[in-house]
Amino acid sequence: MTGTEHYSEAEQILERYGTDRVWVQVALVHATLAVAAATAISGDNADYADTRAWTEIAGEPRKK
Repeated sequence: MTGTEHYSEAEQILERYGTDRVWVQVALVHATLAVAAATAISGDNADYADTRAWTEIAGEPRKK
């Protein structure tokens, strides 16, 4: 999965399962991997396609 896919998966899990402890932990794993991916592409290492993908997925308020 890409970083943006991990981010999206974390949001979907939380929307689907709410605060169920096991699923929150699964969502946290995906969120952590998303942070690692975002960190890896930040700064001088930023790739335009990755930056654009992050802007599209994380740059908008979460839909309810």
